[in-house]
Amino acid sequence: MSRFWMGGSSSEDESEEERKSEEEKSDEEEPSQNKTGTTARFLKTGSDDSDEDSQKRVVKSARDRRFDELKETVQKLKNHMKINDWNAIHTEFEKLNTVSKSNYDHTKGRNS
Repeated sequence: MSRFWMGGSSSEDESEEERKSEEEKSDEEEPSQNKTGTTARFLKTGSDDSDEDSQKRVVKSARDRRFDELKETVQKLKNHMKINDWNAIHTEFEKLNTVSKSNYDHTKGRNS
């Protein structure tokens, strides 16, 4: 409890405050460990870089990305047609129209 509410200070309060400040200092010294003892994900050392190296980065052109988006939308549309989900069909159809229109505009060199 703080001194404000207690009205005065005693040696017990001071020793308690010292313990709290020591705990805070020890927490500051070990930022990579949280209270459960596990290390934080964002503070991992450089030894875990092998995971990043194993994943190859795929670079696609804007045209390929738009085409992939069209294919995904058509596939979703077909799946919704199989289960007769008309609300989702309507949504995917509108998305298909907007994506195909933007693809058409990009191929003709116009901005939408």
